[in-house]
Amino acid sequence: MRKFAKLFVVALVVTLLASFLALYSSAAVTDPHTLKVTSEEVIFIMDAPAGGELPGDGSGTSPENPLKAIDHESFDPEAETPKYYLQTALYQATEMLKETGGTIVLVGHVNIGPGDIYGNLSYTTCEFTTAYYKTNTIKFTSVWKGVDYRETNGAKLEIEYPAMLQMNGNTIFENIDIATIGTNRLIAFNHYSALMGEGVNCYPSDEMYTGLAAHYISVAPGHRFTGGNNLQENLVVQSGTYNKICGGIWGVNNVRKYKVDGDPSSGLEYTCNLDGDSKINLVIEGTTKVLGAISGTCHQGTEFSGIINITINGGTFECDIYTAGPTGVMNRDCVAMLKINGGDFTGAWSMEPVAAGYINSAPAGRLLDFSGWNGEMASLAAAYKLAKEATTDFTLVKLPDGVTEDQLMVAVETTAAPVSTTAPSGDATTAPSTNNNNGPLVFGENDETDAAVNVGDTDSSNMGIIIGIVAGAVIIGAAIIVSVVILSKKKK
Repeated sequence: MRKFAKLFVVALVVTLLASFLALYSSAAVTDPHTLKVTSEEVIFIMDAPAGGELPGDGSGTSPENPLKAIDHESFDPEAETPKYYLQTALYQATEMLKETGGTIVLVGHVNIGPGDIYGNLSYTTCEFTTAYYKTNTIKFTSVWKGVDYRETNGAKLEIEYPAMLQMNGNTIFENIDIATIGTNRLIAFNHYSALMGEGVNCYPSDEMYTGLAAHYISVAPGHRFTGGNNLQENLVVQSGTYNKICGGIWGVNNVRKYKVDGDPSSGLEYTCNLDGDSKINLVIEGTTKVLGAISGTCHQGTEFSGIINITINGGTFECDIYTAGPTGVMNRDCVAMLKINGGDFTGAWSMEPVAAGYINSAPAGRLLDFSGWNGEMASLAAAYKLAKEATTDFTLVKLPDGVTEDQLMVAVETTAAPVSTTAPSGDATTAPSTNNNNGPLVFGENDETDAAVNVGDTDSSNMGIIIGIVAGAVIIGAAIIVSVVILSKKKK
């Protein structure tokens, strides 16, 4: 029996190490912080004024000559569902840059609405899709050579119900206004890396809806309709105000993959999920503000299997924060890391390792890391309080050096708990697990985690990888200690 126990210890350690190293070795991804435009090509676009014509020659070569859309060779006005997006300057500009990448400068108002999309207008969502520029990065901006066309010519990108934007390549938004007409509008980056950089302003076109979450744009790195296996979703958000930020696919109920990618008329094939060893790498920082929710996986309806990494370096959060979304996770060894280094959480509603009312499973490893915190104590206390009240417990929590449980509890007592104004998303059929940890949240207190940690490239300083190695070592060490105690008892 003693020989078997020793063999069990060795096998357990080898298995955990192998799992951790396998995950760690696959962590190399495109960090959106490093995205740069891939050519010096520049195209200028704007809508013609109501009842008027665009200035210039329509070539798109200068602010005085914005691009004039022409009849696209693939456009069929007699089709059952015409692809009106082909007829827009925005689509044709991305098509012109699809082999090189470059910069698209909005020098005036650009509206994407019912006349610019593809789909049944009786639906709540219809698609505007760009050309496929893939890894040839395109930047969208309204500032060029020191001129801010938002100030000089009212430049903005306006997304109007029922339009939803699909960006088919590595994308940068920077120094640009994104306005919305209607609720729950979305920019999806279709499994490519994306950077919402500095100077992004998001708001409802109608000021009457200012501050109402659903009237702001949402963003997600996944596709609207197609999932896949072993995908990596990479999104960095540095500025702008959002309804929801999702780390994976936006997801809608009963979504299916099309037989021909992106073509709804080709028929349905299979569910729109992120499966296998998929990875979420979501970073939120800077002046970002979120009013609705942060979900590490999906908005609703889409299942996920893989690893979740969220890093919050800054921003203001008046929202729910879910490391895993309402569908939970499908893989039993999922590790979900929420690393919080800064930000204002005094107005946040909840902080959960998995959304309340989730279906399927909660991540096995539910890790919350405050060790790199560099913000105000009151905000840390507010975040800590939300984590302590989570309906599903975090399995590991690490506080900053020099910050004690007592200090936080004193600060927590003076912080009023904000009330969530959002209903749980998703179709909950399984009651969530309860938090049985009524004592202080401390690193390593709960030993439920049985999976290694891989945080990928979510932090440009690579601190995430270091935390992953430390957490992995802690888990393996805990397994060894438990096994040694068992052997000791049997020997006695």
